[in-house]
Amino acid sequence: MIKFTQAAWLALALPVIACSNDASESVPVGDEPVIEELVTDDSETDETEEAVSTPDENEPDANGFQSAYSNLNLENCEIIESSAESADKTYQCDGYQNMNLFVRDGDGRFTLSAGQAPDFLVGRQPFNMPGGKVEWRLKDGEPHALIYRLNFQDPKPAGAGDDVLVVASLPAGGQSGCAQALVKQGPNQTKAARRYADMINEESDCPNEPAIISAE
Repeated sequence: MIKFTQAAWLALALPVIACSNDASESVPVGDEPVIEELVTDDSETDETEEAVSTPDENEPDANGFQSAYSNLNLENCEIIESSAESADKTYQCDGYQNMNLFVRDGDGRFTLSAGQAPDFLVGRQPFNMPGGKVEWRLKDGEPHALIYRLNFQDPKPAGAGDDVLVVASLPAGGQSGCAQALVKQGPNQTKAARRYADMINEESDCPNEPAIISAE
């Protein structure tokens, strides 16, 4: 039987302890692996996003049509005509380029026109209010037609819904502008209004009643 002295036992144990310490330092027992989180610099991300150019939806299309916009707030407009016998008023407002925008309030029934004050209403419509923005449809950079929103009160126009986009022609060829169409609510309302506006030309007569256009 072999007997080991205390010194011999120490000599045998020390290498084992050293190996155990090295292993515990390199791979912690029971700990989850450390995953470094990728940190990005926000400023670099912003610069990258800004550098990516996106197409301008207001650039002219293949036929030279595009859109510009102006705000409409009657409080910022000038009353150029009013009636002592009724609540009728005509406002002159800032429009696009050198073309003024005119708004006629016919006892709570509104009509917009450009270039000259309207002498008409949008058909025989119920009480309504115009929206706060006007779209100017341009042809080769020049005003070609107006698109604006009317919000109707009860009763609603037949088949039109709570609000419509009015497509109006501008004065041309000695003829005053007028409402050409009412585009009903729908997922393609704006596209339908622009498509109709782009078809207007100098030979477009003013109808007795605007056409009702579907936006489906």
